[in-house]
Amino acid sequence: MYSTIQIIILLIFLSFICSTFQNDMKICQHFPNVYYKTSLIGEPSDNLKCLRIAKAIRKPASKSPFSSRIAPILMQNILTNILNCSSNTKFKNLAANCLTEREKILTELENGETWAYKFEDSHGIDLSGTAVGRKQSYGEYDQCKSISANVKINGVDEKWEGSYARISFMGLRPDIFIPDSFIIAFCVAPNCREFMENVKDFRILNENCSVIVGEGDLKVEKKLVPLKSDKSSIGGIVFFSIFGFFMAVGSILDYYISFYNKGNRNWAKGNVARFFLPFSLYTNIPKLLKGRHSPGSFTAIHGVRAITVSWIVLTHVYLIYPQIGTDINRFGDMMRTFTFQAVVNGQMGVDTFLVLSGFLSVHAFIRDMKKTNNNLPIKKIINHFVHRFWRILPMYAAVICFYSTFYERIRQGPRNMVMKDIHFCKKYWWRNILFINNLFPFNDICMGHTWYLGVDMQLYVVAAFGLFLYVIIII
Repeated sequence: MYSTIQIIILLIFLSFICSTFQNDMKICQHFPNVYYKTSLIGEPSDNLKCLRIAKAIRKPASKSPFSSRIAPILMQNILTNILNCSSNTKFKNLAANCLTEREKILTELENGETWAYKFEDSHGIDLSGTAVGRKQSYGEYDQCKSISANVKINGVDEKWEGSYARISFMGLRPDIFIPDSFIIAFCVAPNCREFMENVKDFRILNENCSVIVGEGDLKVEKKLVPLKSDKSSIGGIVFFSIFGFFMAVGSILDYYISFYNKGNRNWAKGNVARFFLPFSLYTNIPKLLKGRHSPGSFTAIHGVRAITVSWIVLTHVYLIYPQIGTDINRFGDMMRTFTFQAVVNGQMGVDTFLVLSGFLSVHAFIRDMKKTNNNLPIKKIINHFVHRFWRILPMYAAVICFYSTFYERIRQGPRNMVMKDIHFCKKYWWRNILFINNLFPFNDICMGHTWYLGVDMQLYVVAAFGLFLYVIIII
């Protein structure tokens, strides 16, 4: 038998639990049936309580083994929310079609259809680890893309193919300097694909459609245009195939001349050989790998470059980590440590390269001035600019051509949709060629990582003009 004191303590404990749960429910009264940590409701600790409550009291009714996964639950909320709260008739029709399609998949799943199982098995799983900063669940990309099934709809066979998509929640963690986003993978059939292509942004409202409790965006992987209809890809393939042919012929000729025609070097002076030999890998690769230095070069600068490049690479590794890592809280703690300041201040590595570039430019200028007795002719000035452009532009243009033509056809993976700048390269490639790409918004530039080339070239031009004016006016 329980004593009176034990009974009183038990009652006090139960009343405390009930009051706490009720308070949490007040905090979460607008919280949708999703496992989403939104900054719109309460404090972060309160939001974590909302996650637990949503998970505890809003279990899906489906008997599917995948019914507890976040992606189907979230998609269900988005569709029903549009049907109940949206005034856009087109969006409502698309949502209804997608909802019907989802019900068909779940029905066929219960009937034991393998293709339906693959659809549901490809979604992102629960976001376990959100308390420590996990932000993504990429699902099964290859399995989703491999789905192809003939589905009978109203007596008519329809071909359904899996399309990889993702649902993103946007927010901002105050202790991380990179925008936060929760990404959940979702494998869609044709109707839901059409829905996501049209309804790119979503908001989840409360039951009265009056309060926004969640928002984000929908993205589905773009279907590539058939190769025979893609002129840019065909052009890129032809260009690099011709270049590869030149390298193959040049390498074979070079090897033949070096080993089988040593006694007759005159044959290498013919027009055909002179055209192909510059493309020879047999000669050019050893040249690239040689560690020799030209007389008068600053060999110490090579060490500075190597250290700086390593520094920049290390910094970028940690810049990428918040996008794919599973313990972002630890990243925030690391940023406050003394030893991590090298990563936090990695931008100083770029300044090092700018200083080296300026130093070498001035050194070359002084060297030429000594050779010409402080008299630089116009031809020499022009050669300075041409030489600078010629060193960078051919390889730079080739990379842009490769990147903007058929690179997207050889790249696959769940993060394909993140790389949007391929389309900007097709439209704004000229900005890079003119080295002015850094003067435009970062979200609209081709190959964002090449911003440094634009800055370096602009500073070179400004410095060169300044030095030449110095010669004309002062000397």
